[in-house]
Amino acid sequence: MSLSTFKETFRSLADDPDESEYRKALVDVTREYVLGERSAKPAAD
Repeated sequence: MSLSTFKETFRSLADDPDESEYRKALVDVTREYVLGERSAKPAAD
């Protein structure tokens, strides 16, 4: 995940997001980071 993608995710939130909205965005960013890392690296045998 690029830094710009990370920044844009949180920039797109409302000015004062509630805890739930912030957590959802954090989970989405984390999921994208992890899945992106897995797909970029070959599985270890």
